[in-house]
Amino acid sequence: MKICEKCGSKKLFSLRIDSDWSYGTGDYYPVNEDKYYTEEELQYEAIGRPDINIYHCLDCDALFELD
Repeated sequence: MKICEKCGSKKLFSLRIDSDWSYGTGDYYPVNEDKYYTEEELQYEAIGRPDINIYHCLDCDALFELD
């Protein structure tokens, strides 16, 4: 059984965002100035977006990574 890492609640939901489901699933942009990235890294559309897997606690609203 999974419990919340913050409050110990058992009221958890699993949130999975599969970046392949559709074009435009969320935003994915560099945060800092371009000088901190290679040219290949700035082509983030070409390298693909990662899938996101997290838990959400209904009691304390915490978000944390899956094991």
